[in-house]
Amino acid sequence: MAGNPKKCSTGWRMVSLKQVARQMLNGGTPSTKIPSYWQGDIPWVTGADFEDQEVVIGRRYISRKAVEASATNVIPKGHLLILTRTGVSKVAAAPCDIAISQDITGVIVKEDEFCPKFIFQQLDRLSGRLKTLIQGTSIKGLLREDLETFAIPAPSLPEQRRIAEILNAVDAAIDATHAVIAQTRCLKSAILNDLLTHGVPGKKAKLKSCKWLSQYPATWSVVPLGSLLREPIKNGYSPVCPREASGIWILTLSAVSSEGYNEKGVKPAPLEDERVLQNVLEVGDIVVSRSNTQELVGLAGVYSGKPSRCSYSDLLMRVRIDPKKVDNDFVSYAFLSAASRAYFERTARGTSGSMKKIDRAILEALPIPLPKLSDQQQIAKTVKQIDVVRNEQINQFMRLQNIKSALSQALLTGPMHPDRRGKS
Repeated sequence: MAGNPKKCSTGWRMVSLKQVARQMLNGGTPSTKIPSYWQGDIPWVTGADFEDQEVVIGRRYISRKAVEASATNVIPKGHLLILTRTGVSKVAAAPCDIAISQDITGVIVKEDEFCPKFIFQQLDRLSGRLKTLIQGTSIKGLLREDLETFAIPAPSLPEQRRIAEILNAVDAAIDATHAVIAQTRCLKSAILNDLLTHGVPGKKAKLKSCKWLSQYPATWSVVPLGSLLREPIKNGYSPVCPREASGIWILTLSAVSSEGYNEKGVKPAPLEDERVLQNVLEVGDIVVSRSNTQELVGLAGVYSGKPSRCSYSDLLMRVRIDPKKVDNDFVSYAFLSAASRAYFERTARGTSGSMKKIDRAILEALPIPLPKLSDQQQIAKTVKQIDVVRNEQINQFMRLQNIKSALSQALLTGPMHPDRRGKS
């Protein structure tokens, strides 16, 4: 059997997907030349609708006549969707009765022998093995024969259900934590933009506007970033990088995001390249994306000192703020404001429809709303407290993912029976 592990735990058996399935159904696309086909109430999904372990519905709907007149099939709620073309090996459970495109194979499980939620967890765990079966050059995919013979270990039906219940509970906790992180992200954005447009709470201020800012406290000034610099803005440098760690690092484009600095966005840098050594960052340096999509160009973060001995690529620029003039953290948060995002979207250049660039002149002209120093520090402190909360939420999310990984390995391979843990 394809994907057959070396051994199967006592009391378990190896079964192929063909044995698991009551039916394995292909998908298809109804004719787009018949508008009425696309005016129904049946969700229709493609590979592009797969996100993590789920499919997103609501983008397109088809009619019952469209199902009857095309190769698509409707997969009942709770049964399995396997992406077998483009993005191969992604797996999801149908959130409702759902029609599928030719990218997807639907697996309707024999529920009198197998628990669909258990089979989903097994396929999700073994998705790496599914990838090894991919064939094709221009359009890669899984052959039906290989999918039918793909083998998974399975215990009795009651044990399958108990295992699925445990893993689904962890999945629910992961999803809930992810939702809280998203809510905190929105909260940070809302509070940041409110502070930069209305000022510190408790201090009533009249509002005014200028070319780049729709409103800000009248007691504040608006200055170009260039007037706040300790030294000129400097572009980065991209050397030929080694594969192995060298003791010195270079920041990549992923080092900055809408959440600020990401210390994991690095790769090894060559030790003996003088230009790398000349660009080593200092703690507190602000690194800015100078080339990215229109939505992401100009994003910035403050280099924390981790990892140490770190340079930055030519897709980034380094900004060094004069601490006598402005609070460094305040400026870094100003980069993330709605006003700054709008400024970069309007001023970024490039003929490519996807990639845009900013240069030093554009960055130097970035308008910074500037209250007195004590208010800058209070605003930065408020937003930083939200970052602390969010970082703890992310750590909890990662802990839950590690728990899920450990439980999956134990429960889905047999050694930890869900009703016998801790018993001799």
